[in-house]
Amino acid sequence: MSYADMEARLQASDVIILDGGTGSELERRGVPMNAEAWCGPATLDNVEELEAIHRDYISAGAKIITANTYASSRLMLEPAGYSDRPEEINRTAVHAALRGQIWHGPGQLQKWQRHSRNWPCCWPMRDAVSSSWR
Repeated sequence: MSYADMEARLQASDVIILDGGTGSELERRGVPMNAEAWCGPATLDNVEELEAIHRDYISAGAKIITANTYASSRLMLEPAGYSDRPEEINRTAVHAALRGQIWHGPGQLQKWQRHSRNWPCCWPMRDAVSSSWR
């Protein structure tokens, strides 16, 4: 589904299902959260669970998935002692989302990967926020 397709569907009052919160679902499934940085650091040690969450959301009908990056900016990670790892955490989260998609096969979700030739990500605003990832 392209952006144009998505926009046309929304303008026609169609429903496009977005996944649920990955961090909240990690927590619900018993993954320990960091007191200062919540679910950001949990990505590093729970990749398989994160991929399973993405697969489950897609199986439930989600057409758009989001990576577990809500709590993984340098600003959020610094108090927890992870200020040197936001890029690693974000890359890991994005790759988990992509692997969850691949498991379902091509064509299941919108793909935004083409927007960056040197950073495989799911969303095109990388340049706007990249300074907080470093």
